[in-house]
Amino acid sequence: MSHAIRRIAAIAAVAGLTAVGVAGCSSAASDEDVTLSWWAPNLSPNLGDDQTYYEELVKPFTDETGIAVDIEVNAWGDYYNKILGAITSGEGGDVISTGTTWVSTLSDSGGFAQFGDAEFDAVGGRDQFVPSALAAAGGDRDGGPAMLPWVTGVTQMWYNPVLFAEAGITAPPATWEEFLAAAKALTKDTDGDGTIDQWGFGYPAGFAQEWAHTMFAFGEQNDAPFFTDDGTPNLDAEGMVAAAKQFTDLITVEKVLSPGTVEDTSFDKTVQNFVNGSIAITFGPGLNTNFGAAGFEDYAVAQIPLNSPLAGKPVTTHIAGVNLGLFADTPHRDQALQLLEYLSSTDVQVQLYDQFPGILPANAAAYDSDAVEKTEVFTVSADILKDTAAGYPISLYAAQAETVIGDAMKAIAAQAATSGAMSEEQIRSTLEAANSQMKASQ
Repeated sequence: MSHAIRRIAAIAAVAGLTAVGVAGCSSAASDEDVTLSWWAPNLSPNLGDDQTYYEELVKPFTDETGIAVDIEVNAWGDYYNKILGAITSGEGGDVISTGTTWVSTLSDSGGFAQFGDAEFDAVGGRDQFVPSALAAAGGDRDGGPAMLPWVTGVTQMWYNPVLFAEAGITAPPATWEEFLAAAKALTKDTDGDGTIDQWGFGYPAGFAQEWAHTMFAFGEQNDAPFFTDDGTPNLDAEGMVAAAKQFTDLITVEKVLSPGTVEDTSFDKTVQNFVNGSIAITFGPGLNTNFGAAGFEDYAVAQIPLNSPLAGKPVTTHIAGVNLGLFADTPHRDQALQLLEYLSSTDVQVQLYDQFPGILPANAAAYDSDAVEKTEVFTVSADILKDTAAGYPISLYAAQAETVIGDAMKAIAAQAATSGAMSEEQIRSTLEAANSQMKASQ
């Protein structure tokens, strides 16, 4: 990954792929002769469903403008490397959707057009976006962001209120101590065979990307951000070691998280176990969409607990979401901006929320619209976004930090599951190696 990022920076510098160069590009073809290529990640558990939905979503745009849109839906796991390859080769599409946590790295690559005043005017104006969503998409970048927010998300705590009531728990835990107490009370051998069959907590401990998100939030809580103020990688800080132990202890010391979860490389098994009642609490982004697809309704939502006392910042989640941008070398810039205007519009944003109720609109009018049902999930998520969500650090190496810390935590969890309790020294050694890998790339 480090070599890939270095190549991106070098190519951007040599080729001069800047917003100034892109601003002069405009297609001479009529709209009816243009087919835009849009690369997008999946928003639902099934890529085929997303493909169908995206195609239906852009049909009114094509009918109105004559501009066809060829959509390619990509699985998150492989998507980042595909984007890096497109930047280095210059063989991307026209429009791209990316993850919010990748914004810093991709924006600084020079592979995408910046949005200055003229570009914002072309897509409907800067003020149409929710400010926090725009900031997380790089809105404060000099010269304008290289991405626009499309949908926004946060990571929430999901719990089964039926199992809570059976255990005599009357409210969701707000602090880590309350969370541990609840998780222990909810970890049970329900059929008396000597084996735990209801776990207090569920988490995909083999999912490196989710580990990165968790470590970002709890690193901030422990006063250990991914980078120091001068941009030095900080993945082996004492607060990061403490956060790692805090979570691996759930497997080995507190025994509220099944060791078998280190085999789970996505949320699929976690959702399945939550639905069938074999876990009572989980942390995850917008899982109500998955629960709805399974026809499951016995869930409630709350903010992820905060450490108490709090050594750092009250951060429970990164600001997640999907952004929209233009490949710098698109020959169809004007038509691509028309598509972004359409996708950013209030009506389309309301449609997106109806389809994916686990996300929040990035369009301010849609966010406040009566057409968007203000469910418990919406209200809680909006409060989290306002109060305890933070954007990833602005750094060329932010996406690499996500990969490195995620892989390190996946390895630490796997060792804990097989070898027992991990000492701080063992955890620190793995994180020091990860941090050295980051430093070597700079």
